[in-house]
Amino acid sequence: MTLLLRARRAGGGFVAGAVTCVLLLAVAGCSPTTSATGSKGYVSGTGAITTFPPAKRQPAPVLQGKDLSGRPITIDPGRSLAVINVWASWCGPCRAESDDLVAAARRLHDVPFYGIDIRDDRSAAQAFVRNAGIHYPSLFDTGGQALLRFHDIVTITSPPTTLVLDRRGRVAAVVSGELTTDTLVGLVHDMVKRS
Repeated sequence: MTLLLRARRAGGGFVAGAVTCVLLLAVAGCSPTTSATGSKGYVSGTGAITTFPPAKRQPAPVLQGKDLSGRPITIDPGRSLAVINVWASWCGPCRAESDDLVAAARRLHDVPFYGIDIRDDRSAAQAFVRNAGIHYPSLFDTGGQALLRFHDIVTITSPPTTLVLDRRGRVAAVVSGELTTDTLVGLVHDMVKRS
């Protein structure tokens, strides 16, 4: 409130300041109580599942950047089923669900899995992936650019968030919070049946 009042008194800066605050929250992909380090004030999702009917589905964007080792990476599922998991090494529910994701990727061996690592330290992220036995690629998205590409498609408020894409590469389901192997496998199988 103080920030906005100061911007108003400065004259002409009120709208610009408000827009900047909204954009920063969108880029960060977090609630106002979520800290950048994921420690104090972190608010996890509830595990709620949102599904979209075919007529409301939008294609997932093509994402480009660097992987956890600093090599160029492109996440482009194209017109295919895929799973995209938004995670961070500092996120407790991400650590808790990692075994389930690895098991789901093993059971769904024909479905591409991708990760988007957000607001993280590269070495901590590398250790997390190594210790969890995660073998699918992850985009290192510490600045939030990848999440911003989803802005008009789906709301991603905090990690972990998992997106399930249908056979046409469209976002068909979102799990906001920790998931289980059976939940994810069931969602993907449902996409196969309904596509």
